[in-house]
Amino acid sequence: MPRALLLTVTALILTVLLLKAATGANPEKPKGVAIDRCLVTLIEQVAVPAKEAGQLEKLMVQEGTLIEIGQEVGQLDSEKAELEKKQAIFEFQVAEKNASNDVNVRFAEASWRVAVSHLKRGEEANEVVPQSVTKTEMAERRLNVEKAKLQIEQAERDLEVARVTAQAKAGLVDIAESNLRRRKIVASTAGIVVERHKLVGEWLNPGDPVIRVMRVDRLRVEGFLDADSHGRELTGRPVVVEALLPGGKREKFAGKIVFVSPEIEPVTNHFRVWAEVENPQLHLRPGAKASMVIAEEAAK
Repeated sequence: MPRALLLTVTALILTVLLLKAATGANPEKPKGVAIDRCLVTLIEQVAVPAKEAGQLEKLMVQEGTLIEIGQEVGQLDSEKAELEKKQAIFEFQVAEKNASNDVNVRFAEASWRVAVSHLKRGEEANEVVPQSVTKTEMAERRLNVEKAKLQIEQAERDLEVARVTAQAKAGLVDIAESNLRRRKIVASTAGIVVERHKLVGEWLNPGDPVIRVMRVDRLRVEGFLDADSHGRELTGRPVVVEALLPGGKREKFAGKIVFVSPEIEPVTNHFRVWAEVENPQLHLRPGAKASMVIAEEAAK
């Protein structure tokens, strides 16, 4: 056999052997505890209610709207609440002016000084010329001094009452503002609106649900493990979840184990665990099937 042909045959044999070895090799398995059958579920869904009775005046969202926590999603008729707030503000402004008005106190103090001066002049006159000011008149002058002193106390008391009244009126303004805020329907969680229970124009009572919101930026992935092999040591460990998305696409999501059930299923000898995973792009959907690999060690 010619040398060139021999080298060619040898090279072909080596290539076939290498391909066979590569084909027969086992693919590298992910390190950690694997759970093949997992289910994606919601962590949180809430019905956003009305806090006050009234007619629904505005509804700013519809099914599919993404909302943030604290976002205003609806408004009850607030005409009466607005008028009550204005009235409370006017009353507070009047009370505040009264609370800062110390004219009566200053007038009472001036009257007391005049009365004291009048009494002193009478006493000085009697020292020079005894009985130049009669005892009756001196008694009246002493009474005027005492009266002026009491007027100061009364004016100061009235001013203090005015200040307390102003504080009370300020509290009424706060209450009016609170009543106005309570007529706004505000989301208590972030998520996606999946249902509207009421329409604009309908009457609402306190507690009536207006919309239903699902939180989908963070989801739960549940699975089961053999109780003879694993336990509560899994809590807090990082996980990688691989889910089958619509269209057959697979995508991975990061999270961690947040719950290990203390209850063991007597028939299967398995217990339930779940992880919470981040879903910032909202690709993962509740109800999807997934697999999960739990890291061998907890995150440091």
